[in-house]
Amino acid sequence: MFNTALLYEIVSKQTPYDVIIGGSDLPANFDKGCVIITLINSQVLTQSYKDFSKITTQGDTHTIQSITRVQNNYQLDLYRCNPRNLEYSDVEIQAQGLREYLKSYDVADYMQTIQAEILPTISQISFLTDFNEQKKLVNRAFFEVSIVFDVINMQDVNIFDKITLGNTLIGG
Repeated sequence: MFNTALLYEIVSKQTPYDVIIGGSDLPANFDKGCVIITLINSQVLTQSYKDFSKITTQGDTHTIQSITRVQNNYQLDLYRCNPRNLEYSDVEIQAQGLREYLKSYDVADYMQTIQAEILPTISQISFLTDFNEQKKLVNRAFFEVSIVFDVINMQDVNIFDKITLGNTLIGG
């Protein structure tokens, strides 16, 4: 099953910025730069699929796989105070590079190994500039990415070896 920690691993390989999972208690380093990954919503795409033809038996317990397709939508926020006299916005370069990396074959191959995929439509990058608490100018870029994966659960089932319908005995 996919989770935010796996996206953290993907992002941290590509950027020199600190990567932080949203909601954690880590401080954002605006001088070095940071990426904050936040799960903004999750939705179920399919009803649970149960394959009753593949029952696993272990002792007296019988189980089947239940598979549900889920889509998680994440927001990636990049922050950095530009060094003095830098003639471009470093956040802009990092955000565009990260977005392209998330669309790369390397990431697609990795996602396939964990049975997940990044949807090809990654949102536009938005840019803002604001002052932080220390009155430093901080550049921010943010975009969204959606990841689809299967949630697999094992469910216990009962097996009937005979059933009586009316006066007819089936099985046994």
